[in-house]
Amino acid sequence: GEVFSTAAMAYLMSGQYEKLEGPLGDNFIDAIRLRWSAQLGQDASIEEIASLFREYTPSQIDGALNTIKGKMFEIMVTEQENIDGDQWHATMHTDETFPGSDIIFSNAETGQQMEISLKAASEGNSYIIEEALSRYPNTPIMTTDELASLFKDDSRVFGSGFLNEDLENISKEKYR
Repeated sequence: GEVFSTAAMAYLMSGQYEKLEGPLGDNFIDAIRLRWSAQLGQDASIEEIASLFREYTPSQIDGALNTIKGKMFEIMVTEQENIDGDQWHATMHTDETFPGSDIIFSNAETGQQMEISLKAASEGNSYIIEEALSRYPNTPIMTTDELASLFKDDSRVFGSGFLNEDLENISKEKYR
């Protein structure tokens, strides 16, 4: 959520690494390692990550936070799908520049595969979905449930089981 990523970045940059312990903190750090693997490498220490972001300007931090939030959503959707006990398995694209989709769902029983675009946003950012549908009309979009409800008549858009509001509340409870 919005609150968590901002707080987590503040903890990271101020050296309060212990505040990043736990599943959401792990996802935050994993998201950075995945998105900045070219600069940091997959095994970058938390100190190396903090050092990188201390060099960023405030506007660069804002952009980085948006990128991190998107990657965290990908991680959370992947984890959710892979522990739910059904025949489907999710795999994130390893190429961060892969066009159109972020994740591949594969069915072990049928061999069927679906590429899906993930969009984590609040209701006020419906333009993100509209732009993605316009650019990649044949790629389904999984988004936060509030945003999916705005597109209930479009079968290409569906909810993830995550509410943007719940993600923010989890963040507030754990990191205040």
